[in-house]
Amino acid sequence: EHKGFFERIPDADGTIISIQKMIAAPLLDRSGEQIGVIELSRAASSPAAAGADFTARDATNLEKSCKIFAPYLAHVWAME
Repeated sequence: EHKGFFERIPDADGTIISIQKMIAAPLLDRSGEQIGVIELSRAASSPAAAGADFTARDATNLEKSCKIFAPYLAHVWAME
């Protein structure tokens, strides 16, 4: 369902482009509890036009990044 939501958002030219490739990683708080998921996507008219596939290294880098900023997000959300 979320994919359908993001595919309704037009680009700067007002064109709606389909998501062709996606990568995701969990957002974990300091205790290891999952508080959400981050998804990165590439939209284009076709998979070839979306560029290279995401790699295992991309996934590792995304997971490492999430470990750094997810606890901050959990803290900020707790303050609201």
